[in-house]
Amino acid sequence: MNRDRHNSLNLKSFLLAVLAPILSVVAFDQALKQQALTEASSIYYNAGIMFGAFNGAPPIARIVSVLVLFGFVLVAGIFLQVFFARKHKPTAFFLGIYLGGIVSNAIDRLNYGAVVDHIILPGLPNLAWNNADFCQWIGLVFFLG
Repeated sequence: MNRDRHNSLNLKSFLLAVLAPILSVVAFDQALKQQALTEASSIYYNAGIMFGAFNGAPPIARIVSVLVLFGFVLVAGIFLQVFFARKHKPTAFFLGIYLGGIVSNAIDRLNYGAVVDHIILPGLPNLAWNNADFCQWIGLVFFLG
């Protein structure tokens, strides 16, 4: 019974440690995008997935695929935490950073029908991204690392 209670507490603290970075990334990324939209910066609406892939797919297909990926990664993170007893703080933090990027871009898809990319590198006008994209890459690299 003591082990079950310990696992339950670990799972609760893990979920809490994942939720804080998700909310932080979403709030920060959405604020940056709103600033970019109001300042009429260079904006690219990416209706596809990564680098505009699947741009012609129906919007519901893109939203469902993103949500399925979100669910899969969350379940995989919980599985790793519970069954392999990894130290949860770094794992949870980077999982939260990764999932926060997914959630923020999903919010864009719901609000605008596309992801708002507002960071365009000089000399590379075809390569646009946003803070959520960066968080997804960093979160995934460190979560898996």
